[in-house]
Amino acid sequence: MDENGVLEFLGVGCLRPVVWLDETSGRLLRERATNCGYITISVDARRMLSKSALLAELAEAMRFPEWFGNNWDALLDCLRDVSTLVGSDAVLLFIENAGALEALPQEELATFIGVVGDIATSYLRVRGVRLRLCLVDGLGLLKSSIGVSEQYVL
Repeated sequence: MDENGVLEFLGVGCLRPVVWLDETSGRLLRERATNCGYITISVDARRMLSKSALLAELAEAMRFPEWFGNNWDALLDCLRDVSTLVGSDAVLLFIENAGALEALPQEELATFIGVVGDIATSYLRVRGVRLRLCLVDGLGLLKSSIGVSEQYVL
């Protein structure tokens, strides 16, 4: 990803909620995010090797409330309120070492990416909240395992 790609992805008009990045592009994106009004949250996929571990890591990193139910519906509910939880209308969620997510069943990984993508897309349109999921260092097997199209690769 070059500078123009970074700025396009961070822009208000970008409708791509999920991207796969190599480490270099991830660093560049993180460096530019603050200047564009984003807060960044990072979690390590090596600590997310099951659905419950994935949800627990997200809950801690994104300050989900105590009532968080550690299931997909609860994730959806909390992401609907992400701007209140983290104190910003522009959030980049970095999943570092994303290749480790291939330890999850394919269906669980696709559900996670789908939930984040759906919320990010709908909330950008309805409320102007910019939530982006950045999967770093997961270009190989992870991308092909859930059939991601090239539109998600920066």
